[in-house]
Amino acid sequence: MIAIGVCRTCLGLATAASLSLSGLGGRLPLIEDQRSGGESRLQATTAAGAGGGSPSLVAQEGRGAFAVSADYRYRIVGRVRLLLFWVSSDNVGGARATVRTREDGARALALLIGSDPAKAPRGINEWGYIREEERGEASVAFGVRSITDADSLDEAEARLASGAGPALYGAICSMTGLATAEAWVTSVRAGRDVTYRQFGGLLEVLATSRRWERRQTARSEGAAPGLLTALERMIHAGTEAVRGGEPWPPRIAPIVYVYKGAEYDLRLQTLERVGQLRTRSRTFRDLVKGEYAIRNRATGHVTRFSVTHGLTDALANVPVHATFQPNWWFKIELQLEEGLDVPRDPADEAAVLARIDQICARASAADRRPPGEQAGAR
Repeated sequence: MIAIGVCRTCLGLATAASLSLSGLGGRLPLIEDQRSGGESRLQATTAAGAGGGSPSLVAQEGRGAFAVSADYRYRIVGRVRLLLFWVSSDNVGGARATVRTREDGARALALLIGSDPAKAPRGINEWGYIREEERGEASVAFGVRSITDADSLDEAEARLASGAGPALYGAICSMTGLATAEAWVTSVRAGRDVTYRQFGGLLEVLATSRRWERRQTARSEGAAPGLLTALERMIHAGTEAVRGGEPWPPRIAPIVYVYKGAEYDLRLQTLERVGQLRTRSRTFRDLVKGEYAIRNRATGHVTRFSVTHGLTDALANVPVHATFQPNWWFKIELQLEEGLDVPRDPADEAAVLARIDQICARASAADRRPPGEQAGAR
């Protein structure tokens, strides 16, 4: 029960689809330094002028490969409200955030997060993955997540009890240029035994999808390519405001980001100093807690969450604790903890990146198919 909605909750943070660490980036293709020969259709589409005048994102030889610059693991704690009390379940899953940099200044961040069926009550299996990369004014992102939208505890229990049929997953490929943001979304069904430890299995199912929906919006100047990048910028701004002795509480301007062909505003609602924070594994000191709100510019819908990050030394700008409450009965916490058994970033494998690039290339061509061959996706 406690783990119900873990993936939707986590991906709400990750993608608005989360945690943002020190660094993000983007380029196209997703594997430009680990593949030889050939220009994908997605490359060609971007180079041809997504946003008009955007830089060419075709493979550039001799740039070198991405190197891991930071790797953080998080324990997931779920809480369910029963009448007037919160009931907790510890260690129902995990998250892993990886930051990569490259010699030419490109940076990338990925977040894999979800429940672990071996630990979660009733073997709940919900998870997702988001990867954003950025280079200059151009960027690319890819994400997948399980889709289980329960509005009440009773509804969630009923869905668990049925347990029939394959699970539903949503996926997104997106890219932004100087003035335009484009995204392609789809949904597929895969076996319920595919966990976040078997990312490649879901990719193979996703590769069979022929039903991609294209979404596009104008990109505001300076808009970030996703929530991870936007939150990273906001965290850095908060740290600098505290260190710089600005009037308290500091006023930090909202940051715009794009997701699924729409624009969102990330706002820092409050910021407070935290002397220490005790988690299951350790005590953290010299922190800042921020309360954030995400607003969809098109619909006005607002999502709220909090992130507590370090101010000094090795934990400067690193989230150590995050909370998100998607509805009245469910809350999730992420706690930084070294040594947890959490799967590594799937993008560590060149073959996985190559497969993602192929899938997104096919997605970018979907909008050129005759009407009726595409269908909406969640």
